[in-house]
Amino acid sequence: VKRVEQKILENKYIKNMYSRSGSVKGEKKNESDDVIGSIKIELINWKERPTANEILNDLRNSTQSFLGINIEFIEKKDGPPKDRDIEIEILNNNSVNLEKDAGKVFQFVSNQKWVKNIDSDLSLPGIDWELIIDRSQADKHGVEIETIGNAIQMLTHGLKVSEYMPSDSDEEIDIVVKYDKEYRTLDELDNIQLEGKNGPVALSLIVKRVPKNKTGKITRVNSMRSKNIRFDVIKGEIANNKVKEITNWLMKGKEKFSSSIFFAGQEEDQKEAKDFLIKAFAISLFLITIILIATFDSFYFCFVILSAVIFSTIGVMIGLIITGKPFGIIMSGIGVIALAGIVVNNNIVLLDTYKELRNKGEDIKAAIIRTGVQRLRPVLLTTLTTFFGLIPMAIGLNINFLDLELNFGSPSSQWWIQLSNAIVFGVMFSFILTLIITPCLILIGEKSKLFRSF
Repeated sequence: VKRVEQKILENKYIKNMYSRSGSVKGEKKNESDDVIGSIKIELINWKERPTANEILNDLRNSTQSFLGINIEFIEKKDGPPKDRDIEIEILNNNSVNLEKDAGKVFQFVSNQKWVKNIDSDLSLPGIDWELIIDRSQADKHGVEIETIGNAIQMLTHGLKVSEYMPSDSDEEIDIVVKYDKEYRTLDELDNIQLEGKNGPVALSLIVKRVPKNKTGKITRVNSMRSKNIRFDVIKGEIANNKVKEITNWLMKGKEKFSSSIFFAGQEEDQKEAKDFLIKAFAISLFLITIILIATFDSFYFCFVILSAVIFSTIGVMIGLIITGKPFGIIMSGIGVIALAGIVVNNNIVLLDTYKELRNKGEDIKAAIIRTGVQRLRPVLLTTLTTFFGLIPMAIGLNINFLDLELNFGSPSSQWWIQLSNAIVFGVMFSFILTLIITPCLILIGEKSKLFRSF
């Protein structure tokens, strides 16, 4: 880890670095057993350096000379999603079947070209040494069980003798005693001498070592034993599409699996967000419907306005196709809900004007044409002000009023691109709907006598 750290420090774009080797007591460890360390780096100001991807590629190339280790470069992800794009949970209380099924999934995922930074908590092959104390021999030589345990701890993780509270810490630190490093080996276990009633006694006379298969970490989800496989997808691929691909593979071979397999992590977060936004969208449409029916006293008027809300989502999808971006569940979903308010306002203005003209005795077609002419400017102004107000956000323009700076592609502006794109393209498409589709629906309703008399 130190050698890798020294190589990374040669890069001039690194501001701060934090390195860790081994495991830290009390730290929540969400990584494989074969991880020997981690290095976290902070880059200098984004205005004075290339993009993070370019720097990561340079670091990846410079560290290829290290043989025997696998170095993964993972970009930090802010916000609700987890640290990996896809996370798979395998559940089964039968440990043998659990390992077998998890191994099949891991093998399939590892063979995919679009997978990177794969990580899992599968048990690695190894040996655990079980120490069996012969109590009869311990009693014979007058050695207490506590003495044996203390001697073994001196060789392993250390014997706690006291605690210490530093002045700059809120937690106590254990003070442990160990043998010198050269004596903390498995062979030295046989050389430990214990104090018995008749003098020193070799530990090997009382304790026997028995090799066992290494168990590894035991994790549980909902009281069931579980294994976790998580990984990222390469740039240019969409994680949701790969989830469907893995799901299809699992469905084809479901007879071969006895474990429960489901997707967690980011996929789970997206599902929760999707369910919440669908409910929010449905509630908002319900409240809009109640208000419209109470105001216009017409179910068909309400239908015309709500249909414009549904049709406006077509503009959102067209915008995503043009920009080449996926539909983000959270930000694009919020954009669609916000878009509904704008579309409803434009159609209310149009229908209210038509209703007034009809009450004055205007002909149907004449009232529709006059409504379009009179309401063109208000609807156009609403559309253009919304469009030009959100364009800077949609193209990633960051306006810093404190330093009087204009920047493109700043980290903070990336958050709002999906939200603003949804509203920008949706409101432009709804402008066409309001002035063309809505008058056509009014005419159809009048001809079909679907409007109620006012």
